[in-house]
Amino acid sequence: EVTLGRLVLVAFTRINAAEAYGVNVVSDVRKFQSDSSDLMHQVQHVLHNEEHYHTRILVGSTCHYGVAAPDAFVPPLPLKILIHSLAHSPKMWFHPILLASEIGGVFMVNWLLERLGQWVDQPDLREALEERLIEILIDEVGHVAFNRLAVGDVGLEVGRRLAPIVASSMPAITPELKSLGFDEAVRHMGDFDIDRLPRDVLDRAFYT
Repeated sequence: EVTLGRLVLVAFTRINAAEAYGVNVVSDVRKFQSDSSDLMHQVQHVLHNEEHYHTRILVGSTCHYGVAAPDAFVPPLPLKILIHSLAHSPKMWFHPILLASEIGGVFMVNWLLERLGQWVDQPDLREALEERLIEILIDEVGHVAFNRLAVGDVGLEVGRRLAPIVASSMPAITPELKSLGFDEAVRHMGDFDIDRLPRDVLDRAFYT
């Protein structure tokens, strides 16, 4: 029998695997470097390092509870389209697409955080997962803020319009999200407001 708690853990391993795939592809194509004197480039390099950290943080909580990361992750088509669009986009579209991805990611991670108590009844496991989701949210809110600064008014509007599309593709990338009810949640994404994130997240994040 697959419990909701185990379903959440499997979802976390797939989310990590998908993010690792995305980080590796974008890094290989765009080749972020730390030796540029441009401030925006240096900040982008820091954010990229944080994304590498995210590819391990959720898996780190699952290995103690009998759920292993998949040996070979085969990226589904929606993920390939998103990541290669991001990796190969002209510079003027890179940050709007990335902004949409970050907003969609914040929405998904916060949605998981709000519902962990319904799915995971072991206090130690729930606490471990909550701590990791909060750490990711803190970084992701900063990433949203940075990409908002990196785009103009048109780019900001593009990012906002693309974000629900990115979020709606997530169950195709991580099927467990659909089983947990994420499809229905995406329909109400228009009501989502970053200011309603947990106070601890907003207090510790770079946010503007």
